[in-house]
Amino acid sequence: MSNGAANCLLEVCCPTDAAQAKMAKKLEAETGVSTEYAEKCAEWIYTHFDLAERGTLKPFKESIAKLARENP
Repeated sequence: MSNGAANCLLEVCCPTDAAQAKMAKKLEAETGVSTEYAEKCAEWIYTHFDLAERGTLKPFKESIAKLARENP
């Protein structure tokens, strides 16, 4: 995926609605699902999650897990 496409999906340069539309097109192209299903999936993703490049949140998640283990 090019930096331009990744930037859009991560909402670096695009507003959420544009990023969501591009995610739907990417889901449709990569998985072969219908346009309608891809749009529903993209809407669900952008409603429930903030996106980040794979691996960049690992230290953050490890910190949360450490705090949870130390404070049951």
